Amino acid sequence: MQIRSGVTSPDSITDRLASVAVSERRENMIEQDIDKGTLVAPGGPAASVAAQQHALEAGGLVGPPALLAVPFSAIQPLDLLGSGELKASLRGSQCAEEDLRREIELLSHTSHPNIVRFLAHGLDDRGVPFCCLELFSRPLSDLLPTAQGLLARSRQAKKWPLARGLSVGLQLARALRYCHDDFLAGYRLLHRDIKPGNIGVTSDGRVLLTDFGLATLWRRAHTARDDDEQRALTGMTGSLRYMAPEVALYMPYNRKAEAFSFTSVLYHVLSRRRPFSHLTPELYLDRVCRGDLRCPLGKWPAEVQALMSAGWASEPSQRPDFAQIVSILERALERLSS
Repeated sequence: MQIRSGVTSPDSITDRLASVAVSERRENMIEQDIDKGTLVAPGGPAASVAAQQHALEAGGLVGPPALLAVPFSAIQPLDLLGSGELKASLRGSQCAEEDLRREIELLSHTSHPNIVRFLAHGLDDRGVPFCCLELFSRPLSDLLPTAQGLLARSRQAKKWPLARGLSVGLQLARALRYCHDDFLAGYRLLHRDIKPGNIGVTSDGRVLLTDFGLATLWRRAHTARDDDEQRALTGMTGSLRYMAPEVALYMPYNRKAEAFSFTSVLYHVLSRRRPFSHLTPELYLDRVCRGDLRCPLGKWPAEVQALMSAGWASEPSQRPDFAQIVSILERALERLSS
């Protein structure tokens, strides 16, 4: 769910739904209304890992209390919220509302400084679900350079030095390591739509992974070997320019598909060029997914180049996991600053 001042990303699956954003510095006012019962907040008695796993097996997460029906006007006087509205043609869409309810449920269980913070949710006066999320300044897609030409690119390079690009990549990798390894015992959370438009940047430069509308839960296997198996999940999920070949070709896949997507985002940030921008969708499928075409790497540290080559490997098992990616980027930043 891409949120900025209550505006959803045009290509977000939850663009269809009412959403609101809450300023971090005014969160104490939200807490007062939570106490009064105006909003429903995540939390309450913490469920045990066993209870959460049991609920997952039964078909759903252990979530916050049921959505609370409140007049939307009750929270507007707080002057905290930007609001979005369900499109008239989609009002009453059960599928659209279920998408948002699931995203709310997933976000209410995340806790990481590089994942957009979920604060509260409820129903507006028409019964349409809305949620309150941490407010960030702009999506990464708005901050990345777009101008062409040698002089323009030279100016852009000064705004996006290597250290800044690596820092963005490291923060995103930490968020994805949390999703894959620490979200919930026995499960991984696959985001499945990693791209600059789904990454927020706060005023102090903190990176936030947003929009979990396409996310899915992956039950971890008992052995490391079984955990690398590829499963028949929904194909062509996400944004094609950043999509792993096996996803685009409707083949079974696993968490390593996200390493490919991450590498495409990292390339975009470091090179200041959109990956595979010269290819039509048909050529992307033919030359990148069925072939071995990759973008030329820049003059970056050898360990970063090796990371990107591995992240773009055609064979998923050859791609690094996010614990490895975080370690490599941390070392690269340390050496750059020394």
